[in-house]
Amino acid sequence: MAKQQERRALAYLESLLNKDQKQALHSSLDAATNCNSMLLSEGYMHGVEKV
Repeated sequence: MAKQQERRALAYLESLLNKDQKQALHSSLDAATNCNSMLLSEGYMHGVEKV
């Protein structure tokens, strides 16, 4: 359900943007996803090290 809402919101946002803006949006989302993944991995590793 939440994923479906996210897809709809992204599709709506994309409909408001031109090609270059869409590319910038996707680059930003990719960077945020990569950053979150690194932070989650780092948090997991610190948790494992303390156990």
